[in-house]
Amino acid sequence: FNVNTYVAGVTKVVLVEGAISVLPNQGDEHKIHPGELAVLNGATQDVQISKVDISPYIAWNSGRFVFDNCSLETLMEVISRWYDKEIMFEDEDIKTIRFTGDLDRYGSIIPILKAIQRVTHLKMDVEGEAIIIRRE
Repeated sequence: FNVNTYVAGVTKVVLVEGAISVLPNQGDEHKIHPGELAVLNGATQDVQISKVDISPYIAWNSGRFVFDNCSLETLMEVISRWYDKEIMFEDEDIKTIRFTGDLDRYGSIIPILKAIQRVTHLKMDVEGEAIIIRRE
C-alpha cells in the first residue's frame, strides 16, 4: 500500500494487494480492497473510496514519476518537493494545464523540465533555487 499526506488535513491510501482498513478518529471502519484509493478528510472525518489505476501511486518504487491528467500545479508541487525548488508561475491560468506522463525520478531536473516543456509548450527556467514557468 501507499500512504500520501502531502496535502494538509488529507490522507490518501492506495492498496496494491492484501487488505487494510481506514478508521477515522470519529466514525466507522472502511475496508479497502486492492486497486482502491481511500481519501480521508481530517476536518470532516469523511472517507471516500474509489477504484483507481494504482500505477501512478506506486511508480516511485521503480524510480518513476507517473502523472495521469494531473494539473501542472500539482505536478510542479511534486517536482518542488523532490528537487527542493520553489515554483513560480508567471500566469495563474498556467497552473490548470493538464499533464500525463512518465518521467525518471532520479534523473537531473533539466531533462524532466524539457520533457514537460515539450508537451505543454511552456518555458521553464531554473534560476537559483527557483523554477520560473511562463508562456513561450
